[in-house]
Amino acid sequence: LPWPAPVLDGAGGPGARVGAFLFAGGARNAAFGLNGTGQNCSIEANRRTVRLTRVAITNFSAVAVGGLPGQGGAILGAFANVIIDDSIISNCSATDSGAGLQLIEDSTTTITNSVIAGCSAATGAAITMFGGDLNASSTSFLANQVPGGARGAALTTAPSAASASARFTAVV
Repeated sequence: LPWPAPVLDGAGGPGARVGAFLFAGGARNAAFGLNGTGQNCSIEANRRTVRLTRVAITNFSAVAVGGLPGQGGAILGAFANVIIDDSIISNCSATDSGAGLQLIEDSTTTITNSVIAGCSAATGAAITMFGGDLNASSTSFLANQVPGGARGAALTTAPSAASASARFTAVV
């Protein structure tokens, strides 16, 4: 990464229950005509788009509160289109899942020329994805940890009720 780039530092304290740095949620009801909402526009038009270029996101933490899980230490995307390029996500944590990123509800994510390092969660330390598409190229996953040897230091993925599939593509 050519520096100086903006450094967004959560200072290591508890930030939020979900998406301690950023929560991005799309309009699933409008996309699919759910819960009494008429269908409006295309699926893609209803996904919340977030584009992060040349930033460092560090030391954010998602913490469980009142019996609800701490998810998405840095970023949580729910029915979102998340694009990360030439960036670093480091030293983030989540008490439950997705210390770097938690992607749910058929989110689409593209990560290029980036690093996710030193993140820690009970499962899916770097990335947890429940349904959707994740494309990573020229991206490094370094020293991410799941204490106690649980699942997915780099990636935990599964289909969800919102999406019948979970796809991960890595281009080296």
